[in-house]
Amino acid sequence: MNQPRPGVPLTVSVDLLESVFVHEGRGSKVSRQQFMMVLSDIRVLHIRASYYTFVSRVSCVVVVVVVVVIRLVVVCW
Repeated sequence: MNQPRPGVPLTVSVDLLESVFVHEGRGSKVSRQQFMMVLSDIRVLHIRASYYTFVSRVSCVVVVVVVVVIRLVVVCW
């Protein structure tokens, strides 16, 4: 990604997928189960709002967090 132009709004989307995360130090890929355990206990999400150069002012106008919960219900008769 190139440096954003000053004064021009920038939209960034981040897909949280286990396939792009690795264990720190080992470098091995995380499993879906490990990834979901981490996501299920998130209490704080930090957003870094600066880029390459010194920034005198940053504002987050809209932050959207989409949470998808999939539940499988099995009914046995």
